[in-house]
Amino acid sequence: PGRAALLRQVADVYESREGDLPRAFTALSAALREDPADLATLDRAEKLAEATDGFAELVADVAAVAGDIEDKEIAAQYWVRLGKWYHKKLDHHDYALASYREAVKQDPTVIEAHRGLAALYRHAQKWSELAETLLLVAEHELDVAQKIDLHIELGDLYENSLASTARAMESYQRAADLDGTNQDALAALERLYRKGERWSKLATVLERRVALFEAKGDAARATQSRHDL
Repeated sequence: PGRAALLRQVADVYESREGDLPRAFTALSAALREDPADLATLDRAEKLAEATDGFAELVADVAAVAGDIEDKEIAAQYWVRLGKWYHKKLDHHDYALASYREAVKQDPTVIEAHRGLAALYRHAQKWSELAETLLLVAEHELDVAQKIDLHIELGDLYENSLASTARAMESYQRAADLDGTNQDALAALERLYRKGERWSKLATVLERRVALFEAKGDAARATQSRHDL
């Protein structure tokens, strides 16, 4: 830690007084090797890598350190960063996938790792893996609006890519339970209940849609839904 502190001071001198960003970046990379637990230094190194186009060097340094970190939470943060850099900066999707998986192995609650995996699975059109990952993300998501969007995305995925109408209904219903005014979820439920001839559930959805259309002053759509009901 003492050497790491000195190296951070060296980085400060190069960056602030000399304007030598590449040498400041090299000093920070060395500080990380001495004291991997200092995530603030990792943040600084990432900013300098952005400024100096040094992500290939940063990834090499961080990858060499990450495997030796004993604290699982800190190790997970390193692997998440590696996954993001491999994916967004170096376009190495296989390495990114392996890094995010290692992050989840170290700490299954790291939501950023699950989000990263979801992005990669979506890009590769691996729908089953994407569905499993989105379920985990939705489970840990605290923002209600984002949780609703995740359940609607899951419903669309199950309906159109995985041909699982039952699971699609479940996902859309979870979204509707979180926000009873969400027209996307209600429209999807209406469509699937009508297709599956689940008349009782369809009637419940239509009643809700009639009330929502009337509240918005959309008389034409309210009348149509009431007619359907």
